[in-house]
Amino acid sequence: MLGGKAGAKPIPPAPQAYVYQEGTRLDAGAVRNLSGTLASHEKKTGQQWVIALFETLDGEDVFDYSHRVFQAWKIGRAKERDGLLLAVYFQERKSRIHVGYGLEPMITDARAKRTLVNVLRPSLQSGNLAQGLSDSVQMLQSFLDPDLPAPQHHSPSEIPTWVMITLLLGGLGFLLPALIIAHGIKSGRGARGRGGMFIPDPSLDWNRRSGGDWGSRGGDSGGFSGGGGSSGGGGSSDSW
Repeated sequence: MLGGKAGAKPIPPAPQAYVYQEGTRLDAGAVRNLSGTLASHEKKTGQQWVIALFETLDGEDVFDYSHRVFQAWKIGRAKERDGLLLAVYFQERKSRIHVGYGLEPMITDARAKRTLVNVLRPSLQSGNLAQGLSDSVQMLQSFLDPDLPAPQHHSPSEIPTWVMITLLLGGLGFLLPALIIAHGIKSGRGARGRGGMFIPDPSLDWNRRSGGDWGSRGGDSGGFSGGGGSSGGGGSSDSW
């Protein structure tokens, strides 16, 4: 273990793979698929992205410890500073995306937060860790290239305005006939009727085109070797 301040949680040596586990949260197949995706990403872009799964922070601050890990492992290229660390801490139920300075214009703090909240958090809450990590990587890749597909996740605030309006009008369209029917029944006229309406599925991403194969699962799962990168502290944290 690498040293740090007295009493601090030690930093493990830099892994030789793109996925580090302090425990055994992922099975071998999931690790292989994620490693393949991240290896393919580095081959295509030169950027080093690493997933790190820790059992606990041992009292550390999520930002401070993630930053120390990033710096110690030297994630990303030294000149471009384009590394990324996606870290999860299970005991504290916290997560962090830590971004190298070179990626900050594309993966802003707000976009990192959106990925954690809308993509990773629901998967962690439902116990689907491998899918959540894979979808999070896919979301982050989509910020680099708008032609890449993003996973189909939304918070209510991200549903397009026209969909919200349709939902509202649809609700009114259902409520009014229901009131009329109820009034008819109450007055003895016995009115009955059934109608239908189209409500767009809010789980669909209406703002992005599908297609593209960048970040496909599996592939070359070569090893990780720190490239001398560093971070200025960009990114975001979340809890679940």
